[in-house]
Amino acid sequence: TYIKDALRLWLNKGVDGFRVDTVKHMPLWFWQEFVSDMVFHRPDLYIFGEWFQGGCYDDLSVQFMNKSGMGMLDFGLQRGLEESLARGNGQGFELIENVFGKDHLFDDSRHLVTFLDNHDMPRFMSAGASPARVDMGLALILTCRGTPCIYYGTEQYLHNDTNGGADPYNRPMMENWDTATSAFRLVKKLAAVRRENKAVQSGSHRKKYLSPDVYAYTRVYRDNCCLAAFNRGEDTAIDLEGVELPDGVYKDVLSDRAVSVKAGRISGLKLDRDSSFVLSCCGPAREKTGL
Repeated sequence: TYIKDALRLWLNKGVDGFRVDTVKHMPLWFWQEFVSDMVFHRPDLYIFGEWFQGGCYDDLSVQFMNKSGMGMLDFGLQRGLEESLARGNGQGFELIENVFGKDHLFDDSRHLVTFLDNHDMPRFMSAGASPARVDMGLALILTCRGTPCIYYGTEQYLHNDTNGGADPYNRPMMENWDTATSAFRLVKKLAAVRRENKAVQSGSHRKKYLSPDVYAYTRVYRDNCCLAAFNRGEDTAIDLEGVELPDGVYKDVLSDRAVSVKAGRISGLKLDRDSSFVLSCCGPAREKTGL
């Protein structure tokens, strides 16, 4: 009762979301009651829990996600991103697609909270990622399913590799507040895409190209589509088929480079080493009709 009263006080002061620590250490009924009471007080409240190393490969955490009423940090995807983009695992993007392939385990994978960095593990760069790989990881979590959560300083490439970057070196003071870093500008551009494009918010995930080094998928919702492509290897060019974009010329959100789509095909899409490519198409808004 004390905890609930304290949190209602914060809600009344304008807080609009809760991150709940160490949810695995309380029984499921406790969280069901807690979420029910909090949402009754604030119907639009967003709550997500931290089940450390939980995700699609942990059955108990999947049950928590489906039965508790709250979202959950997606450690499964974070591990795939870290292995692929920071540690150079030979399976590469296949590890990430394997995670998306298990989304059916969740009642609603949109409530998974995606992330690169958090305060309980070495930062992405301390694990071996270059700034370009940080950009790629950010572009992926900002275009894939789920709700992205960006740790403070990631947009500044903040990291301290002392003792491998483990706590407390993953929590350094902010050094810069630069709004011109590549990561900051990327987040700003793709946050706008998320706001505008229902496919990124709510669409289905459709794989279009997969190898250890190159990955492309679309997100599709009604007349809305977002195409995201990534290359962690050498400069290359790929052909994409079955892209759910109307015929026309589109500009990469991140670079303004133009490409043509014809009959669902993009021919010879050039992808530089350690680069991301994003196209966004928003269909006309549908009028609401009365019943």
